[in-house]
Amino acid sequence: TRSAENIIAVCGAGLSAASGIPTFRGAGATPEAFEANTSRVWQFYHYRRESALKAHPNAAHVVLGLLTQASTRAKYAPKAKSFKIITQAQENLIEMHGRIHETTCLSCGDTRFNTASPLCPALGGTELNFDAQSDVQPEVDIPLNELPRCDKDGCGGLLRPGVVWFGEDIPPDLCLVIGTSSTVSPASHYAYDVECRGGNVAADFLFIGAIGIEQEVQAFIERTKATTVA
Repeated sequence: TRSAENIIAVCGAGLSAASGIPTFRGAGATPEAFEANTSRVWQFYHYRRESALKAHPNAAHVVLGLLTQASTRAKYAPKAKSFKIITQAQENLIEMHGRIHETTCLSCGDTRFNTASPLCPALGGTELNFDAQSDVQPEVDIPLNELPRCDKDGCGGLLRPGVVWFGEDIPPDLCLVIGTSSTVSPASHYAYDVECRGGNVAADFLFIGAIGIEQEVQAFIERTKATTVA
């Protein structure tokens, strides 16, 4: 409506369905399933990696992008003071559920962004076995030694998709507390939880504010340079 002042768009996986990226809440997305049938889980994610690589923005993406621009809001919602997108993964937001094109080595822990298609020869073509309209797919048994492997310094360890599976925690190891007394739940728990996990907590930051921030940032850079030289 043209009288709206504060607009939010709550977006889920269905936003990208029209781009050919299927939505899912599969039982295979657990650490236990990966250990029990690594071949099946890797094919599951290979199919979705391939779908994402071939996808293009749909009309909904375009509209959301336009609404982030003040000129568009002035035309269709002239009273709007703000427009926020609430989602699981977006540029400049925390990717809470990981990244489907990221891999992590189970041996050395190396994590990297990798859009190789396919990640290994054995996965090539298995995406064709999946029906986008069904969770049922043919079983292809790929030997463990033919699944994606780490190539860092000859490691050769088994890779896993860089996503957060059901039942896994998201363990931050550094918490910056800025502009909050951390006395109201749930925000009051974040710093405590990080510290209990052995992470670091940095508090009592000076909030600069939007006005004059460029000068403050530049002054900080100059002070850092001077300290480094000294």
